[in-house]
Amino acid sequence: MKPSFALAAALIISMSASAEKIAVAKFTGPGADIVRNQVTQVLCEDNDCVNAAKVMKGTKPDWKKAKKEKVVYVVTGKVIAKGKKRTVELQVLNKPGAPKFKKSYELDSGTLPKKMLTSAATALSRAMAAEAKEVGEPVAEAPAEEPKREPPAPMVDTSKASEPEAIHEAEPKAKPSRMAEPEPAPAEVEDAAPKKKRRAPVFSIQLGLDGFSRNLSYVQATTPNLRTYALPFASAPAAQLELFPLAVFSDGLISGLGIEAGYAMAIGLQSRREAPKAGCGVDPCPAPINYATSNSKLDVALKFRIPFGESGVAIAPHAGFRSHSFTFGKGTDGSTIDGLPSVAYSALRLGLSLDATFAEYIVAFLNFSYLPVLSSGQIISTAYFSRGSAYGLEGGAGVGFKLPFLTALQIRGAFNFTRYAMSFRPEMADAYQATGATDQYIGFNVGLRYTF
Repeated sequence: MKPSFALAAALIISMSASAEKIAVAKFTGPGADIVRNQVTQVLCEDNDCVNAAKVMKGTKPDWKKAKKEKVVYVVTGKVIAKGKKRTVELQVLNKPGAPKFKKSYELDSGTLPKKMLTSAATALSRAMAAEAKEVGEPVAEAPAEEPKREPPAPMVDTSKASEPEAIHEAEPKAKPSRMAEPEPAPAEVEDAAPKKKRRAPVFSIQLGLDGFSRNLSYVQATTPNLRTYALPFASAPAAQLELFPLAVFSDGLISGLGIEAGYAMAIGLQSRREAPKAGCGVDPCPAPINYATSNSKLDVALKFRIPFGESGVAIAPHAGFRSHSFTFGKGTDGSTIDGLPSVAYSALRLGLSLDATFAEYIVAFLNFSYLPVLSSGQIISTAYFSRGSAYGLEGGAGVGFKLPFLTALQIRGAFNFTRYAMSFRPEMADAYQATGATDQYIGFNVGLRYTF
């Protein structure tokens, strides 16, 4: 018998002799499930494993539950990523406080190499076998060496004589072939074999800032009393919320049914009507007039997020309501601006969004919506154009970066645009004459998003 085989055999015999149960807890960190499956398959090959859910309370062992299930040892693991390098920290716990055993092993392409896996399994088994010996449980020991005799040379069995000493002196090289090349875990180990699914999100909240420009222009305007409008840049604090309440009770397809809402409002926005530089008729010409201006946007919609297996890609059709207004108040001289209508769009919002996770830390997303406008405010009314219709188109794309130390939190940035198109049917006697108008918003959004 080779020394390494003698050591592995003694460790396995000692664990079996103790008749104690073990549990392999859920590992944490990026790609942790793959490493846990490797460790579980090897340890549960020769030991009585219990479903970790029965003895855990969150990420920590519940020793009352463990005692009830007769579990003495709990094996935990944490995958740590530093740049491209990843390691797994393994521990053996048998009571509250410091672990009985703790050691880190380097991963290769997200998994434990065969030799490293064998070494880790041997070290874990030794730690548990040593614990069993300390508390007085029977541990298989090598037979005592008999007194030296002088038998005939052909009858001397030197392999057995040297085996006890090898157990204490030789460094284990490998466990038996069955452990070195593990077979699939036994069916009775409930949570070892299947790969863990991505958990459906329950809610997401994002706080950030919208930056945008606005341009209002007319099509075939034949009267000079209509004012166009151009806003180079404005900003508005923004908040977004997604809620999937069914994900609390189910991880099936129905868990993707939820609601989304968003709101943004510009603060301190003003519009200026420039006075003519010459020919104003008075000297000096009057100063420019500023008008209080408000811009707000509210979205509410039903959403159905549909993931494509474990690929990290999901689509989400949505249907809801949009309220978007851009209005003008009184000027600094108490007057109201003429020839420039306020708008207040009420519209349905029908569309589709897509998101995809790459390399665990990068999320790309895009969305598109069609906006059948139900009402447009002052611009389509008896004050300007009494007859008309409108619709809108909206789209955007962006990317998010998950924080390595807290993957539930990500920094997001996106480009977006919204364009409303209006068609008018004016009468000959109307004060304002145009066949249509476009109201366009182009901008970006940056924010911090938390997903649970």
